Amino acid sequence: QNANLVWTRLKGLMVYPAIVLTLSAGFSVWIAVLFGRISSMLAMDGSMTVGSLVSGKTPFQPLSPGAPCLWAPAGLLAALALPALAVAVLPGWRRELQWRLPAFREASLARLASTMAILLKAGCSLSEALGLLEKMESGTRAGAELGRWQARCAEGRGKFAGVAAGGKIFPPMFVWLVAGAGENLAAGFERAAQVYHARAAYRSNVLLYAALPASLLFLGLVILAQMYPLAQMIYHLPLLLGR
Repeated sequence: QNANLVWTRLKGLMVYPAIVLTLSAGFSVWIAVLFGRISSMLAMDGSMTVGSLVSGKTPFQPLSPGAPCLWAPAGLLAALALPALAVAVLPGWRRELQWRLPAFREASLARLASTMAILLKAGCSLSEALGLLEKMESGTRAGAELGRWQARCAEGRGKFAGVAAGGKIFPPMFVWLVAGAGENLAAGFERAAQVYHARAAYRSNVLLYAALPASLLFLGLVILAQMYPLAQMIYHLPLLLGR
């Protein structure tokens, strides 16, 4: 239940920024298209150009080489939105990122450790429990490492520190927490589940109160930077048309 609460919170945190990012990318593309259409309409007679409107110069002066490119912010937001959409659509990407992203990785470790503790308490051997978890994490880096753990158990390695040695997915603290319980591996996995559940909750709070507002502020600044030349053109438009 605790693991499910953490996962629900993490997924909820990702929904809002994904919606904002997608809408910001669409709005940015709309601004770029609108700016291009207005510029082409004003330049139909060959006298008005984008550079002259943005810079405030007379409409008979040539295009300014420093005219801003409105498609750069749109391209940046699209480059951020497309991977986010791919992650939302492709389950394989989501499963892989669960073991890479902060907070999600800690939640995955807590979920796996709690599952191991339940299986071991129910009477499963370490090799049997690892085999089941390997199938659950099939196709991920964690699944491959769990397969190596199971192979080492089959070789006769008794100590958990020897079974989990040299891994990259499971951090040293995770191995230390489990191995510190000695022969009672169920208690060790349970302790690891508690520790990483607390770390996942803490990092989800960091995402909520720090990373999320910072990302939204960044998106807002990108949109404002794109709207600035359009607003400047609209400001100078009555003056230029009245000449």
